[in-house]
Amino acid sequence: MRLISESLLALFAVDGDPVQDITVFQKIALVIKQGEVYVP
Repeated sequence: MRLISESLLALFAVDGDPVQDITVFQKIALVIKQGEVYVP
């Protein structure tokens, strides 16, 4: 999996994030909205 941009690393690097109700799909959607690129 390639992570492009610091915001992606920030979103996916922390497993102990207090906001655990946000799913991976929602995170990806948020990143796409911000104009970042996610390549699985």
